Amino acid sequence: MPALRTLFGGALGMDVHVITTSLTLADRDPALAAQLERSEQEFAEALRLASETGLRLAVSTA
Repeated sequence: MPALRTLFGGALGMDVHVITTSLTLADRDPALAAQLERSEQEFAEALRLASETGLRLAVSTA
């Protein structure tokens, strides 16, 4: 995500937090079907991290 960090962080001075997840097509791609449980776990973790980060940033700017 270097481009996002450069654009939003460098050029606009924003605090950039990148949260990634993989296997997002496991529920649609038969070749990834065996990875569905891992995909769901990673996505749930990404949502949790996004929520925590949003709350932390909201509190720090209040």
